[in-house]
Amino acid sequence: MWLTYFKELLNPKTNMITAEVYTYFSPECNIMAPTLQESLGVIRNLKNNRAPWEKSLTSELIKYGGRKLWKNRIHQLITTIWDKEQMHQDCGTAIICPICKQGD
Repeated sequence: MWLTYFKELLNPKTNMITAEVYTYFSPECNIMAPTLQESLGVIRNLKNNRAPWEKSLTSELIKYGGRKLWKNRIHQLITTIWDKEQMHQDCGTAIICPICKQGD
């Protein structure tokens, strides 16, 4: 049942009409990129003991990696994504894991 559902969901039929691309405009056109302090605040608030990302990168590794990692790598990645308005290719993978309740 779940196998069929996810196959249909993730592998749409080829004869489907391609969705139109919409461009949205916000009232604030020049929002500044996050500062280092804002990025550090988010990093400090990361929760421990969460499932690792695709590359086995856990939030603990980022959180306790030190200021050099935060400033030279993480914040630089955040500002690059902000400026380009596009996620990196490696960040596009989602892992779907259905959790069935008792009786389903």
